[in-house]
Amino acid sequence: MKNLLFSVLILILTSISLAEPGAVLDFAKANNKTMFKATGRPAMIKINGEDQGPSGQIKLNDGELNGTLTLNLDGLTTKIDLRDEHMKNKYLEIAKYPDAQIIFKKTKSGFKLTDAENKSQNLVMTAEFQLRGKTLPIQLTADLTKKLNSVTGQARFTIKASDYLDTLPSYAGIKVADEVEVIVDVNCAIK
Repeated sequence: MKNLLFSVLILILTSISLAEPGAVLDFAKANNKTMFKATGRPAMIKINGEDQGPSGQIKLNDGELNGTLTLNLDGLTTKIDLRDEHMKNKYLEIAKYPDAQIIFKKTKSGFKLTDAENKSQNLVMTAEFQLRGKTLPIQLTADLTKKLNSVTGQARFTIKASDYLDTLPSYAGIKVADEVEVIVDVNCAIK
């Protein structure tokens, strides 16, 4: 009985320490997934891409986020080799710009580690997205759930490709629409 009470006390103290200000959300590339969705015009072709990631650390202090998540662009794939080659080399220019970043600078998220376990938190926040050396604000929505020592869920935002690329991708008379949705499946550790 003493061992059971001691174990429960340790579990409670661990949970309280995770709720303290200054926690770090640690994103390991292999534990997360990044996807994008675009549409081709005029044929309404759906173009979906994905990769692992992002990676990085975000400091969380009283609902405010600070830090950078890095998306390595070399692993992006649409499952069509020729399209992937054009996307990476002609449009994203990954030799010159190998990464994209989601940047949080004193971002008011409203996310609280003190909220109940397994309770979903729907959030809307402003962050920055950097692609090809251009950094612009984004409106990011997230549905996140705190587990014992991790945060899981999904975040999404939309960019205008023309804000970051010199020309919109096109092939055989089909051009990619300007709006591209980016989705990140989140599974990060709380440190």
